[in-house]
Amino acid sequence: MKQKFKHVWSIALSLGISAMLIAGCSKNESEVKPDEPPQNTSGTSNLVLYVDTFKVYSTDLKGGTRKELINEDLKSENNYITSLSIAPGTGKIVYEYLTGYLDPVTIKVTNPDGSGKKILKTFPAGTNVNFVKAIAGDRIYFGTSVTSAGLQVKKYYAMNIDGSNEKELKGLSPFANISSDQLSSEGKGLVTGDGYFVKINNDDFAETDSYNVLGNENKANIQSNLIMSADAKKIAFISRTATSDQYEIRVKDISTRNTSSIVALTYTLSATGPGAIQFPSFGLCWADGSQRLLLSYGKMTFPKGSPNDYVFCQLLDLAKTDISSWSFTGDGSLSIQAN
Repeated sequence: MKQKFKHVWSIALSLGISAMLIAGCSKNESEVKPDEPPQNTSGTSNLVLYVDTFKVYSTDLKGGTRKELINEDLKSENNYITSLSIAPGTGKIVYEYLTGYLDPVTIKVTNPDGSGKKILKTFPAGTNVNFVKAIAGDRIYFGTSVTSAGLQVKKYYAMNIDGSNEKELKGLSPFANISSDQLSSEGKGLVTGDGYFVKINNDDFAETDSYNVLGNENKANIQSNLIMSADAKKIAFISRTATSDQYEIRVKDISTRNTSSIVALTYTLSATGPGAIQFPSFGLCWADGSQRLLLSYGKMTFPKGSPNDYVFCQLLDLAKTDISSWSFTGDGSLSIQAN
């Protein structure tokens, strides 16, 4: 593989999205040269939230009407919003924030317009927060790990979106080091990196309803995180093909055991030659529960900040097999978070 998956952009749609850099797709889209910003072809206009280091912006699906919602600029040069999600139902923004490498991590919440910012929790220094996820019912799941004397202690927690009623979910502690996109936004289940589906029932590990979902897949070809749909019935992932630089987005219904994944989209990377994308970032996430997937590709330069840089987003409707497209100009150093 010529290019590794590396998170750079973070985008969260009100119905849940993320970004992935791609050089070209083979289904129902016009070809766009990687050194020319694509034109918007989306016929819809929904709210998008995306993170640029320590800021959160909203735009429509054309990347227009941009508005700054959150600004955590403390000028430490090491401060980041490391994850972000939108609470199902209320639209509140929940995010993890770090003021500096050695500083404690905090979890914060704001109203959908960025007002009413509140610190929900501040962690002791040395605590690694693996994921923070707003889930249905005005609740938040998060996982931590602390290393002491060479041993890692993992813990999994739940709390209300106002910071109250925090409790440790000991049955789920073995799975506290997942990423947010591996967890259902309805809180019904998660999938581990090696393909074990963990059914969650009343905040506990339902072991008899949990199983391996990759038993009949070629695990060696999987090139991304497994991502879980809102209802915990489907997963999606990126898989390498036998053709050089060609990849597939594959979707798998895990509600029935021993089914095989299907190809939702095939694309080919442009890794060399004039106009090749620099510093590519790959990601994938569900949108609208389990009905759509969002992916993107873009041109990024280093150092960052060129006005000619862009991220090209493509929203794939699995039922209709059509694609809506739009682009954002500029770039940032970000992580990916899906709702």
